[in-house]
Amino acid sequence: MSIVEHDNVIELELQNLRVLVERQRSEFRAEGEVTYATRVDRLKRLKALIVENKKEFATTTKSEFNGARSYEFSLFSEFASKVEAIDYTVKHLKDWMKPEKRKTNKPMNFLGGKSQVRYFPKGVVGIISPWNLPFGLTVAPLTSALAAGNRALLKPSEYVPETAALFAEVVPKYFSKDEVSVVTGGVDISQKFAELPFDHLLFTGSTRVGA
Repeated sequence: MSIVEHDNVIELELQNLRVLVERQRSEFRAEGEVTYATRVDRLKRLKALIVENKKEFATTTKSEFNGARSYEFSLFSEFASKVEAIDYTVKHLKDWMKPEKRKTNKPMNFLGGKSQVRYFPKGVVGIISPWNLPFGLTVAPLTSALAAGNRALLKPSEYVPETAALFAEVVPKYFSKDEVSVVTGGVDISQKFAELPFDHLLFTGSTRVGA
């Protein structure tokens, strides 16, 4: 592939990514309030994704690490702990969603004013995850994003292409594209992904890459 052809492919992919971000943002705005029931439903689907596909992901991770990462280690570190985190989140989510009271400043306190902090989802969250814990460090931030009522685009590391491909295959079975979607590709795609107009971008990786 020539440099021009390569650049054209990247530009086309970037256009597709922008469309995907806007699709998620449009559905997020149309949804209005993201209820407790909706958030719990998404978290339960994420839990089902983990439980029902852990063997395939653990096997893939072992293969990509040339056997250096054991099947058992992945089951413990990347799956069991993430299920526990989802259960903990569901248990406490209703309390986390409640407004928090604050002291009202003068003179509004004399006029019957009340103050509180209310928490709202941001919208579309981009999640760039690293190669060293390719499943766990994708699912952990996704848990937080869904609990907060957001939509998400995932970009697994290009250094674990088999895991990334498995994410792309599995996620659509549990989430619609406007809820959670997976983007695969190399460094060029990762750079373009980071430039997308997300409402929040979460990156886990080295300072060199992050800079």
